[in-house]
Amino acid sequence: MVRPTKETPAPMTGGVLALDLGTSMVKAVLVSPNGEVLHAGQVPVPRGEQGVVDTLPLWDLVAEAIQQVLASVGGAEHVQAVIATGQGDGLWMLDKEGKPLPQAFLWNSNAGAHVVAQWADDGSIDSHFRATGTVLWSGSQAALWRWFSESQSKLASTVSAVMCAKDLVNYLLCGERATDVTDASIPFLRPGTTTYSFEAAEKLGCGPLIDLLPAVRQPGELLGTVSPLAAQHTGLRAGTPVHVGALDVVAMLWGSGQGEIGDVFAVLGTTALTASVTPRSAFDGDPVGASISLPDDSKSLRAMGSSSGTATLEWFLKLHGFTGDERYENFWKEVDASHGGDEIFLPYLAGERAPFLAPHATGSFLGLTSNSTVGSMGRAVVEGITMAMCLGMDFSLPEVNARESTIVLAGGGSLSPQWAQMVSNVSGKTVIVDGRAHLGALGVAGLILDGTGEIATTREIAISAFSPDSNHPALLLRYAVFQEAIRAVSPLWGHTSASKEESP
Repeated sequence: MVRPTKETPAPMTGGVLALDLGTSMVKAVLVSPNGEVLHAGQVPVPRGEQGVVDTLPLWDLVAEAIQQVLASVGGAEHVQAVIATGQGDGLWMLDKEGKPLPQAFLWNSNAGAHVVAQWADDGSIDSHFRATGTVLWSGSQAALWRWFSESQSKLASTVSAVMCAKDLVNYLLCGERATDVTDASIPFLRPGTTTYSFEAAEKLGCGPLIDLLPAVRQPGELLGTVSPLAAQHTGLRAGTPVHVGALDVVAMLWGSGQGEIGDVFAVLGTTALTASVTPRSAFDGDPVGASISLPDDSKSLRAMGSSSGTATLEWFLKLHGFTGDERYENFWKEVDASHGGDEIFLPYLAGERAPFLAPHATGSFLGLTSNSTVGSMGRAVVEGITMAMCLGMDFSLPEVNARESTIVLAGGGSLSPQWAQMVSNVSGKTVIVDGRAHLGALGVAGLILDGTGEIATTREIAISAFSPDSNHPALLLRYAVFQEAIRAVSPLWGHTSASKEESP
């Protein structure tokens, strides 16, 4: 298990309550000192407008998830510390009185699309990448702030702080405004430091935003203690320590026991993401993806987070009447019964951010015939999501592109054997599935465990492994058509940014 170096804390007699603030689900997970999940509570986040969430109702959901755990264990005395992980980026704001603004804008918001298009035209996207290693997209904090400050200037003038999801929850728990190096990486952190670059912000027209960003701390540090007001709202004990957490993809990486240079991690969740731990270096390559600082400043996490993911699959399921707890099982039955087909699906229902920047990209079915069925189209949807994810790996992570390398796969989509096999066939790599439900929570809980036990790594637990099978050649052919299709239709999208000659 690779974690930041820290002083050994005093022995822990209870458990760590890890909060995981996802796009579609809020979780509270009590983890024992031996790294075992004792109890978990979870509450779905109501679906509303794309990329928008109501902040105070979300705080109520956090409290509900916590209370589920407390009811299971018999009281708050079993919680010895709290730490949070969650979705990154977006725009979560406090007003002059320190109260959350009613709405937050998420990483998958397209509100900043016109801002990103302008930056792509004037060269700002490329120059920002050279300084930070990150290509900004519509749901990045910088793009959303430019949009918000220009379109809602009166409301923007009331903002006293801008932060990420977990940082807002920490503030509501203990009253402290802070973030960590992983979440602060995008958009303005100076790589390898805990300070922001005012110059980078100024170049994007975001100079005033710097004064609104929270102090940058290291994951695992003590941040504060649960306030009496938060204790009343959540059921936690006032005075319970609250620690600085980390961005969800980093937390999941740690939870799987990874963190060494060359480790490759993929997530089939709301976003389909691939990431690799790399040595920190100058950003002189192609301007793609994001670079996330790690506590060990000699390393960074190169992440390619597609805007497609399980949310795209949920769109298809809803459209074709797959509902309820058995919707995935019924969906895969339809796919398995479809007997193949040559349909191709471009899954860009919400634009794309990596490995190419196309905020106005749209989805498309190609190759439909009178023989196409819901099952064959569904197969194309899942393949399209997989191919969008693997494209990031192929395009921007050449250092991990050797065929003998292994991908650790996590997220809800990884629980489907058919989907995990598909990832192996498209990528040409061995896929090891970490099917644990609370990987991010385990990762941040591990930051403050007392060392009496270790969280199991992916390779130590009962897992599934997949290697390319007889369908691999056919998938590779469709993968090539998928890439050709992107090249063919991308002129219709406008403002598509990618540097390689062979890229979309």
